[in-house]
Amino acid sequence: MSHTDLDPISAEWLALHQDHERYDRWALLIKLLALLVWLLGWHWWVTWPVTLVVALLWGQEAIWRTWQARLGDRLLAIEQDGAKPFRLYSEWRGQRPGMVGLMLAYAKSALRPTVAYPYIVLLVLDAARKWLF
Repeated sequence: MSHTDLDPISAEWLALHQDHERYDRWALLIKLLALLVWLLGWHWWVTWPVTLVVALLWGQEAIWRTWQARLGDRLLAIEQDGAKPFRLYSEWRGQRPGMVGLMLAYAKSALRPTVAYPYIVLLVLDAARKWLF
């Protein structure tokens, strides 16, 4: 069955679900990149640039996960109340927080355990290496 064979709300749900899953795969790649950067830094004894890059990648994943959460919110709205199709952006614009609210949303995403891991571990190991070696 293709997207064209579905009613509009089902087609939207399927497209959003597929995108939601893609966000997970890209987030895993961000984590793997952070691990690779950290391992290379450990090997070459580079400290502060590695800490900075790992922290930046953590922030990037937090932003990525915040975007993913918007898709999840729309998926839930479709599932719960049969929302009107094709309203993702207009609904988000109507609920969009200001700059401070957006920064808080990014911080909240960054502190979720599934996002914070492995960044906290890498940053703690990096700090420990500076003091122990």
